[in-house]
Amino acid sequence: MSERKRILPGLFQGKYLVMLARHWKLVIYVFALVMLYITLHYKVDDTSMTIIENNQVIKELKTDYTTRRSEYHELTTIKETTRLLEKTGSSLRPPLTPPVTITEETAAY
Repeated sequence: MSERKRILPGLFQGKYLVMLARHWKLVIYVFALVMLYITLHYKVDDTSMTIIENNQVIKELKTDYTTRRSEYHELTTIKETTRLLEKTGSSLRPPLTPPVTITEETAAY
C-alpha cells in the first residue's frame, strides 16, 4: 500500500518523466508506431468508403444499362417487324389507338 502512495507524488514530481527521458529513443519509436497505426486506420477507412460508393454507382449503371438495352431491343424488334411486313407487302399496320382493357362491365357476352 505504501507503493501506491508513492506513485501519485512521483507522478506529480516528474520522477517517471525523468525515467522516460532516459529511454527517449523508445518513446519516439512507440510514438511513431502509434501515429503510423492511426494514419493507416484512416486510410483503410477512406478506401473502404470509396469502394462502397463505387459499388453503388456500378449497381446504378448496371440498372441503367439493362433498362436501355431492353428499350433498344424493343425498338429494334418493332422496326424489324415493320420492315419485314413492308417487304412482304402485308397490309398490317401498327394500331393508331392504344389497346383497351376489357373488364367485366364492358364485356358483352
